[in-house]
Amino acid sequence: MGQRTADKVMAAWMSSEGHRQNILRASFGSIGVCAATVNGVTYWVQLFGK
Repeated sequence: MGQRTADKVMAAWMSSEGHRQNILRASFGSIGVCAATVNGVTYWVQLFGK
């Protein structure tokens, strides 16, 4: 949470071992990404599918 742009959140995810493993996992065929801002804080969500 807290990153203000897609570029910054992607960089943070790729720097996180767990997030990076999920993003690169071959068994996932698609990813959905959502951002919602609540009280000035942006929250980012990843949803993986096959």
